Amino acid sequence: MRDIPVKVLRYLRVEPGSNAWQEALPLWEEAQTLAQTRTWQATLPVREFYQAFAPQAEQSADLTRTLSGCDRVELLAATIGEALEARGREYFSGGRPFAGFMLDRMGSFLAEAAMRGLHARVRARHAATGERVTRRYSPGYGDFSLEAQGHFQRLMGDSLPGLTLLPSFLFIPEKTVTAVCGVACAGHAG
Repeated sequence: MRDIPVKVLRYLRVEPGSNAWQEALPLWEEAQTLAQTRTWQATLPVREFYQAFAPQAEQSADLTRTLSGCDRVELLAATIGEALEARGREYFSGGRPFAGFMLDRMGSFLAEAAMRGLHARVRARHAATGERVTRRYSPGYGDFSLEAQGHFQRLMGDSLPGLTLLPSFLFIPEKTVTAVCGVACAGHAG
């Protein structure tokens, strides 16, 4: 059995050597086995992005600042699928709330790690041509309305099978992250 990386322990707020750590060890292995990481990415010119994400994108002053000076927008999505969430629900209903909670937190960590990895790959690809990539910005963060998830769903189509958008604009599987980041041409001071 492999150990849990320190950054995961910090995220889980579990101390190495504690009882919680001992219980979390096999759950970490299970979480990695159950996670079915899939990602999606698309690029739109800024003008097309604002049209495709109307009216939510233009109503976000924070997003507009983030995309200032950019000529393209990268659309990013990452999910770990539904198996981990289903197993967590089984733990909760089976009287193992700690295991259900830990598996849920581990799923959140893995989904965010998948998004971080996707964003890092986008940044590296554009850095190779001297372009600047902004931080990522997700629907539901700051003043960028969660309703923008509907635009992601429409643009992704069937690219991430099994993804469903609820009327509340949350995705199922819940461990799904969407984001946008801007790309500025080489030499743009931004």
